[in-house]
Amino acid sequence: MNETLLASRPVGAPGSRSARRWARRALLFLALAAATLVALVFMLESLSFATPVQLSINGTEVLSDFDLDTQTLPAKLVFAVLAFAALLAAALVVPAVLLLAVFGLVLLALLVVGLPMIVVLVVALLLMSPLLLIGWLLWRALAA
Repeated sequence: MNETLLASRPVGAPGSRSARRWARRALLFLALAAATLVALVFMLESLSFATPVQLSINGTEVLSDFDLDTQTLPAKLVFAVLAFAALLAAALVVPAVLLLAVFGLVLLALLVVGLPMIVVLVVALLLMSPLLLIGWLLWRALAA
C-alpha cells in the first residue's frame, strides 16, 4: 500500500496543508493591515489640515481648535489607527447591511407572491379532494 496515504494528517491538524494555508492567509492579512496602517500614517504626515476642527454635541462644545498639524507623531498614529478601524468597520458593516436588505426584500417578495399562491393551491386541493378520492379508489379497484 501507499504509505503516504496512511501517514496523512487529518484536515486542520497542526502541520497539515490546510492549517499552513490558513496560517499563510492570516499572515498575509496582517501584513496588508500593517501596510495600510503605515500608508495612513504617511498620508496623515503629508496632509495639511489648515482648518481647525470644532466638535459640539447638543450645543456643548466638546473639542475646540483641534489642529492635526500641531499634534505629535504618536497622536497622529492614534488618529491613523482610529481611521483604519473606521474604514475596516465600514468595509464589514456596509456589505452586511446590504446583504440583509436584499434578503429581506427577497423574503418579502416570496411572501407577497407565494402566500396567495399557497392559499389558492390549498383551496383547489380541497375542491378537488372528492375527485382525487374517487380516482384513487378506482385505481386501487383496477389494480387488485
